[in-house]
Amino acid sequence: MAVIRVMLGELPAIQRGILEHTFAEHDDMMLVGNNNADSPLRARVAASRPDVLIVGVEREDWGTGFVELLVERPRLHILAIGGDARSATLQELYVRRQRLADLSPDTIVAAVRASRDCDHANTAAAFGTSV
Repeated sequence: MAVIRVMLGELPAIQRGILEHTFAEHDDMMLVGNNNADSPLRARVAASRPDVLIVGVEREDWGTGFVELLVERPRLHILAIGGDARSATLQELYVRRQRLADLSPDTIVAAVRASRDCDHANTAAAFGTSV
């Protein structure tokens, strides 16, 4: 069984304590890295190579620079816990591949429209929002 490498980023002390205790109870998960705020998060992620990064954020959006982390480490999953600690967003990259049969201009147009519609629907479903 592969161990899931979890890194805790900047979090309030109480959340950090709860998560440290929680992960210590699971044999398939291991905390890696440290919370040394003196070094940039990107450097800490590169050194620790986590599968999942858990961070606290004021707003659960992309405005906190996570896109760059995901581009650098496409297999990384980032769980961003909102400031109220009542909700979180899971941020990750993915590749979707579909085969198109009976290729024609109409099929291509339909595929382009479906890709746009699918992206909107997947985003809404993944983050609990409406399209």
